Amino acid sequence: MSDAAADPPTAEDERRAEIAAKVAALKADRAREEARRTEYFGEHAGISCDGCGLSAPLVGYRYRCKKCANHDVCESCYGLWDGGNGTVANALNQQKLSPDAKEHYFVMHKDKGFKPLVRGAGAKAVAKKVKPNDPCDCGSGKKYKRCCGSAAKTCVVVS
Repeated sequence: MSDAAADPPTAEDERRAEIAAKVAALKADRAREEARRTEYFGEHAGISCDGCGLSAPLVGYRYRCKKCANHDVCESCYGLWDGGNGTVANALNQQKLSPDAKEHYFVMHKDKGFKPLVRGAGAKAVAKKVKPNDPCDCGSGKKYKRCCGSAAKTCVVVS
């Protein structure tokens, strides 16, 4: 009589576990990126878009070129840049900018004059950590480590 739980993991099982771990890491990265993006959405006082000429204040996301001295673009112009494969416009003509998209590297940016438009942007939710010797939240009267925190999960919810 063979027990499936006692069989050693096969190469396919290991591969599935590896893929599941990668997917979980990508989902966590995406959630972190989305949370970070809300911190940069707002009104950027005194900033205009060098690409399309949108006048100050720039509202929304602001992208700044890491390779140029003072080159800011709005979200629309950032999309046209397409990671260095698209185009870079210079509608304001206030400074000499290269039209070659590969010579620019844009990142989200905010400075002292930034006013967030998303409520709670940058605020971190703090969850109370349950310690092993704390009473269990289910109402059983047992310690968390002996109830819901145990591997056996012998918890019975008391109403």
